[in-house]
Amino acid sequence: MCRYARTVTALLASVVPVISATAEETAPSLLTAFETEDTAFSLSATAPLAVDAPAMSLANYPRAGWQATLSTRAHGVRGTVTIVDADTFRVDDFFYDGGGINVHFILAAADDNNAFRTARLVTDPNLLGTAHNGDSITIDLPAGTTFDGYNAISLWCIPAQANFGSGTFANPAPEPTSTMMVAIGAATLGFFTRRRPKPNRANLKHIPV
Repeated sequence: MCRYARTVTALLASVVPVISATAEETAPSLLTAFETEDTAFSLSATAPLAVDAPAMSLANYPRAGWQATLSTRAHGVRGTVTIVDADTFRVDDFFYDGGGINVHFILAAADDNNAFRTARLVTDPNLLGTAHNGDSITIDLPAGTTFDGYNAISLWCIPAQANFGSGTFANPAPEPTSTMMVAIGAATLGFFTRRRPKPNRANLKHIPV
């Protein structure tokens, strides 16, 4: 029994230094790895993780979906213009005979010829010579511009300063107003409080108990 105890004691004496040395060698490397990973992911208390806010998509433009109905002033122009996003619009059911000199869609603050002549934004392409019969076309605004500040659109002949057809953008589905909500509420209340006609007693049969 004593010999066995001495053998175990000797074995432990040889193993413990090895474990201690291995732990001393491993601990700094683990600490270094943790510190490296900590730095890479900015997890330390002195350097919190910075998260950039996502950029607003052009499709989230507040007036996306607003429409303008083109009036017919010359060359058979008519159609519906829809704002797709901050810098794109689409013209549906578009009619135009292709006439004029230098014809572009232009934007202005108001549906007014003076505004279209002065404070305006000219888009490409030049539509001269291309007839449209109920077509749909999509046009991008010039780079770096949006619909901000522009409320009207016109198919405009630049040399002649002529408006072939124009319209003002508006929300096709306006939010319910307080007047509308009151009317809906009154109609609903009337439905639930309406008195029902009393049954005709002459048609009731007496059932003996």
